[in-house]
Amino acid sequence: MATNHIEPDGTGKQSDTAVDLVSETLSASLNFLPDAVFILNSHRVSVDVNGNAADRLGLNTGTLLDQPFRHFLDTGSLSEFDNFFEGLVTNGQNRSILYLMHGDGQTLAMDCTALKVETGEHDDALFVLSLRSVTYDRTGFREQHISAAEISDLKKTREALLESEHMHKVLTDNSMDIICQLDLKGHYTYVSPSAEKTLGYQPIQMLGLKAIDHIHPDDRKNVIRLFTYGVKKGEQQISLAEYRFRASNGTYLWFQTLGKPLMNREGETYAILMSSRDITNRKRRDEELLKFVSLVENSSDFIAMSDLDKLLIYINPSGCNLLGIRTADHVLGKPLEKLYTPDGAKLLRRKALPKVFDKGLWTGETTMINQVTGAPVAVRQTLFLVRDTQTGKPVCIATILQDIRERRKYINDLKRAKERAELADKAKSEFLANISHEIRTPLNGILGFADLLGSNIQDPKNRHYLENIRSSGQNLLQLINDILDLSKIESGRIELQHDVVDIHSLLREIESIFSLQLLQKKITFRAEVAPDMPRKLILDEIRIRQILLNLIGNAIKFTGQGYVRVKVRTDKRDSSKNRTNLIISVEDTGIGIEPSQQKIIFESFRQQSGQSNRKYGGTGLGLTITKRLTQKMGGSIGVVSAPGKGSTFTIRIPGVECIPETSAGEVQSGWMNRYERPESTAPGIETPKPDTGALTGSDVPISGFSVTDSGHNIPGNLPPVPAERTYSDDDGAGNTDELLNRLRQLHENDWERLRNTLIMSNARAFGRKLESLGISSRNREISSYAALLLDQVESFDVERLPGTINFFEKLYNDIKQKASI
Repeated sequence: MATNHIEPDGTGKQSDTAVDLVSETLSASLNFLPDAVFILNSHRVSVDVNGNAADRLGLNTGTLLDQPFRHFLDTGSLSEFDNFFEGLVTNGQNRSILYLMHGDGQTLAMDCTALKVETGEHDDALFVLSLRSVTYDRTGFREQHISAAEISDLKKTREALLESEHMHKVLTDNSMDIICQLDLKGHYTYVSPSAEKTLGYQPIQMLGLKAIDHIHPDDRKNVIRLFTYGVKKGEQQISLAEYRFRASNGTYLWFQTLGKPLMNREGETYAILMSSRDITNRKRRDEELLKFVSLVENSSDFIAMSDLDKLLIYINPSGCNLLGIRTADHVLGKPLEKLYTPDGAKLLRRKALPKVFDKGLWTGETTMINQVTGAPVAVRQTLFLVRDTQTGKPVCIATILQDIRERRKYINDLKRAKERAELADKAKSEFLANISHEIRTPLNGILGFADLLGSNIQDPKNRHYLENIRSSGQNLLQLINDILDLSKIESGRIELQHDVVDIHSLLREIESIFSLQLLQKKITFRAEVAPDMPRKLILDEIRIRQILLNLIGNAIKFTGQGYVRVKVRTDKRDSSKNRTNLIISVEDTGIGIEPSQQKIIFESFRQQSGQSNRKYGGTGLGLTITKRLTQKMGGSIGVVSAPGKGSTFTIRIPGVECIPETSAGEVQSGWMNRYERPESTAPGIETPKPDTGALTGSDVPISGFSVTDSGHNIPGNLPPVPAERTYSDDDGAGNTDELLNRLRQLHENDWERLRNTLIMSNARAFGRKLESLGISSRNREISSYAALLLDQVESFDVERLPGTINFFEKLYNDIKQKASI
C-alpha cells in the first residue's frame, strides 16, 4: 500500500524506513485479499497467484505459475471461459461463475471478477482474476463468505507487482471495492478513489474521520466488537460481517468488509488494511428471495419442481398435504407422473409435457392420487419451464396445482340450485298466468256492465260509486295485465310478431287514446317525425305500441302543466340502405327524477322514492316491461332528468327494416300497406277530435256472449256508413292480391281469436286494422263494415256486436268470390 503517512507502531517506535513499510505492505497486498487471485497475460497464462489460490485448489503455488489457466478448469466449462475471456478483453471487465478442478478431483464453483490492466508496454495487458467459492442451496447461488474483491490496474510483470509502490496503488485505486487503511483508533489514513463512486465522498474528505461514526447506529455495537476482537487476538483476517454505512446523500448502503492487520518488523500491528464491498443490491435480492421462498412454503397451492428428466426435486408443504404425506422425502427423486392417476399420467406424457417443452407452458385439469389412501384428487394444473436468467437455458419444470374438488362441488350445488330456482320460477309464472286469467275474466265483465250502467244511472251519488267501481277495476286490470306481461317476458314466452307499422298512424292512434286525459289536464301533446324518417317500418306493432303507451302514459301522469312531446328520428350514421336505427324520445315538463333514482325506476315493483302513490298510483311495472320489451327488440332505453325540470326517455332500436315506397306509393318487398294517408292530408301528425269512447270497456271479455252461439246476425246488406266516416266510391281500386292476402291474415289470426273470446280492445284493434285496409285498398265494403264495427265497440253495443263480428266471414268470402270472377 502506497502512502506518505507513516503511523507510529503500538509502542511509539517508528519503523526503520518508509521503504521498509512499503515493502511490507506490497508483499502483503495480494495475500491479504480473501479471494483466490490469478494474474494472467494476454495468452491466458498465469504470471502470478496469491496464497489463497493455492489453498482453494489444494495445490502449491509453484504448480499454479506459468500454466494456461484452462488447465485448472472443469472440462465442461472451457467454452464458457473462452466466451468470458473474450468479453474481458473487449469490455475491460467481466464477471461470471467458473468451475475449477480441486486437487482431489472435485469441481469447485467460483464467483470470478476480472479486470483488464493496461501496462503501456508493447500494447500488452494483464488480466486480474479474483475468485471466491460459492455454494448452492434451494434459493440459488449464494456467496460462501463475502463477495469477491475485483482487482484492477496491475503492472505487467510479477517482479514489478512485488517491488513497485506504483503497482500497489494501481491495484487499490482502481478496485471496484473500497480499499482503505485505518489506524488503531479507527480513523481513515487512506481511502481508495472507488469511495467517491460508491458513497459519494471524495477520498480526501474521509481522511481523519472515524469510521464508526458513519455506520448505522443499530450495527455499531457488533462492528466494534468484531474489530476490537480481531485486533486484540492478532487475527490474520478480520471480518466485520454485514453492516450499513451512510453515504453522502444520507442513505445507508449495505457492506461486507474484510481486514488484515499490518505489522512492523517487531510483529506489532500498527494499522488495519480493509476491503469493503457494496452488497446493497445482493441484500435486496436476498430479501426478495426470502419473500419468494416464504411465499412458496406458505402457499395454499401445491408447488413442486422437477428436473429436466421429470424427477421430483422439491414439493412445498401444501403439496405434501394434498398428497397425504408428512414430508416430501417419500416422493423426491421419483418420476413426476407417479403422482397422477393412470389417465392423469397419460395426459401428462402425451399432452402436457410436450406442450411445456415446445411452448414453455401448459394449463389444464387433471387427476392426482393421494399417496396414502389412493383416492383421486381433481386438480387444475399449470406446468412451465424455469430458465436460467443469464443463458436462457431450461433449468427445471415447475408445477402449480389447485385442488378443485370443493369448487366442483360448489358448481354442482349451484347448478342444482339454479335448476330448482328455474322450476320454482316457472311454477310461479304459471300460477300468476293462471290466476290472472281467472281474475281477469270476471273483472272484465264487471267493467263492461259498469260501463252499461253508466248510461242508465242519473243519481250523482250512485254515479260516483259507479265511477269508483270502474276506476278500481281498471287499476286492478292494469296490474293483472302488467303481471301477465312481465311473467311472459321473464319466462321467454313472448315472441315478436313483425309486421309493417306506419309510424304516423301509430302516433295518431296513441294521441287519440290519451286525448281525454290531455284535455282534462290541459297538457299540449306534440308529435314530431323527422322528414328523413322512413314512414313504414317492420316492427312488432303490439309491442312498440305498448312501449309508447307506457312512456307517454307516464309522461302525462307526472306532468301537471306544460307539454308532452314525442320525437321520432333515425341515426343515419349507422343506417344501411334498407335498415335504419330507430330513435324515439318522450319528453315531458313534469316532476322529474332524482339522479339516484334513475336506475331504480326500471326495476320491478319499484317507484321513485318520495313519489306519492295516492296521487300518482301505478304498480311499478310499466318501465320494467318497457325496458324488457326494448331489449327483446335488440334495443336500449335511457333517461335524462332532473327534479322539477321534466324527463326525457329515449329508446334506441338498431337495424330496423324499413319499407321504401314506389312512385305510386305502393309498398315494396311484398308487405301490405296497412295505412295510406289521403293525398289531401297535410304532412305531420294532426290531433284528431277527442274520442270519448277510446278508453271505455278496455279488455272486456263478456261472460255469456259467444259470437258463434249468440244467434245474432246482421243483414246481408251493410247499413249506411255514419256521417263522420266517408270514403271514396271507388271499390277495389287497390292491389287485389295484397288485399286478399291481408284479409286472409286477419281472418286466420284476429277474427278466429275474437270469435272465441270477445275482448273490447281486441275488437277495437280488429276494426281499426280493417279501417286502415279499407282506406289503402279504397274498398267501400271493408270501410263500411269497419265503421259499423267500431261504432258498436265504442258504444259498447254487446247485443249486436257478436253478430257483426260473425258477419266478417261472409264479407271475406264475398270479396274472394268477386276477385275470382
